[in-house]
Amino acid sequence: MSRAKYIFRMDDICPTMKWANFERLMDVFIPHGVVPLLGIIPENQDESLKVDPERSDFWTLMKTYCDQKLIEVAQHGTYHVYMSNRAGTLAREFGFPDYSEFAGLDYATQLEKLKIGKEKLIGRGIDTDIFMAPAHSYDEVTVRALADAGFAAVTDGVARYPYLDQGLIFVPQIHWQPTKLSNGVSTICLHSNTMGEQQMQRVEKFVKENNKDIIRFSDALNDVRPYSNGFAYYWKLKFSLFDKTLLPFAAAVRNKLLSR
Repeated sequence: MSRAKYIFRMDDICPTMKWANFERLMDVFIPHGVVPLLGIIPENQDESLKVDPERSDFWTLMKTYCDQKLIEVAQHGTYHVYMSNRAGTLAREFGFPDYSEFAGLDYATQLEKLKIGKEKLIGRGIDTDIFMAPAHSYDEVTVRALADAGFAAVTDGVARYPYLDQGLIFVPQIHWQPTKLSNGVSTICLHSNTMGEQQMQRVEKFVKENNKDIIRFSDALNDVRPYSNGFAYYWKLKFSLFDKTLLPFAAAVRNKLLSR
């Protein structure tokens, strides 16, 4: 791939998500032939993701989308409930959240939980070997357990191109808004539950203007390259700047407004 390619992934997909936003995005993706990677939670127990009333046809709809090849699916954790405050690999290196459903737990516990989630999805007619960690939080033990549980790929990591780690293919995810690049593979992470009008319009515009460069997650698995430490270091600096400069500034502004 000589020019940049883009993947859209949608997190926190469950029967109680914000359906209007989800449906609006699908109404953009489907006509343009964009196949997003949906992070489906096998059995959501996260109260914060109970946004709309539960849709009884959720699993039928997801299965239909799969059968029609309109989506690809990643197992998004198992229950989406954070069990530890141990920093995962990305948290330690790049400042991602320091809580996790998996990181910090022992191997047997992680393996069992991964298998439970996999079996729940299979029971709904959805079989996937792609994993999406809640809060982007996993550790070396998670990677080993994923391989042993039959997973082949992970949507996460900081790199310019997909890379191998302990037998798994990691497809990097470093953007939360559509962002043009000169090369590489960029996964754009969307949380439809919290998207506002401006972000929706930005996605719609990007899809219309860059349709030919948007690929499926599965397409990226054919472009695995050596891991780039230099690129990772560059992004570490960017995350560090955001963490140490922009976040405190935003917090200060917010606190000042609230104190009025």
